[in-house]
Amino acid sequence: KKLYNKKYISILDKNTKKFWDEKLNSIVYLDSQDGMTKDRINQAIKYMPEGKIKLLDIGAGYGFFEEELTKYRNNIAIYGIDISSEAIKLLNRRFIGNFKTSLANKIPFENTFFDVVVALEVFEHIPPSNVFEVYQEIYKKLKTYGELIISVPTNEHLEKMKDNPNGHVRQYNIDLIKAELEMNGFDIVSFSQFFAFSSFYTIKSLLTKILPHLWEPNDLVILAKKR
Repeated sequence: KKLYNKKYISILDKNTKKFWDEKLNSIVYLDSQDGMTKDRINQAIKYMPEGKIKLLDIGAGYGFFEEELTKYRNNIAIYGIDISSEAIKLLNRRFIGNFKTSLANKIPFENTFFDVVVALEVFEHIPPSNVFEVYQEIYKKLKTYGELIISVPTNEHLEKMKDNPNGHVRQYNIDLIKAELEMNGFDIVSFSQFFAFSSFYTIKSLLTKILPHLWEPNDLVILAKKR
């Protein structure tokens, strides 16, 4: 935890409102995305509990999660936040829900209000010095034994990239994200790993079930429960 102190050098944080307003100012559908993104979203939906629930989506972005979720479930009260006001405008236009412009460490809803919080591809955008504050905010907003569904990219090798087009300021692996969750009051229930194959995605994904160590996983979806 001490290594998350502001005194240590960290990756330049590009994640401003302007940065995301420029990226999220038009409607994009899940069908246009790569196989790993689709599988990641579908796995997150599989982790959703049954019954009537209140859901908060942190960093809702293009609304891929809502787009897929509303195909199968109509008993969920959907709430969402995003740093981008452009994204929030489109989300409110496309879905029945309550979407607000906000940061992840200042969630504008009541404490112990949500059954589930979803944060897909969010934590890699949060500077190390703010990470624990975000976990604590999520913890407060969840009901007792509420569930957190989180996804992060893994094994990105940012140090080898010439550019950082997606504004990632964290580099995750499975041990790191598990440790963060456990340190902040969450128990891991289940997790799934995914691979970013640019060709023969379906065949290679099936092969990972037989030969799991042949490739490095590129994304991770975790279901955790509040203690």
